[in-house]
Amino acid sequence: MIKVKIFKNKIGKATGLHCAGHALYAEHGNDIVCAGVSAFVTNLVNSVEALTEDEFELELHEEGGDLKLMLNKGSSGKSLLLLESCILGIESIAAEYGDKYIQIITEEVK
Repeated sequence: MIKVKIFKNKIGKATGLHCAGHALYAEHGNDIVCAGVSAFVTNLVNSVEALTEDEFELELHEEGGDLKLMLNKGSSGKSLLLLESCILGIESIAAEYGDKYIQIITEEVK
């Protein structure tokens, strides 16, 4: 199962996410759930880096399917929109394939 933790500030705005695990929807290399989530998250990292000047913290452990991205305080509206877009995409996959493959939780951060 892919576990996605969405970090939100006190006013409910997303500030980062942490994705870990594998969906196990199908065999490695044929798992469309994992591929979809991976595509959204990879695009998020690449887009924030290429399309904004915002700084962010990134932790990546490929062998466990583990990625954590946290936007720094004062990030632009562009980065926030890119993050919200990524979350929307992951939520769409979860709605289509169910909580057997993706679990999404929200955590408030300071």
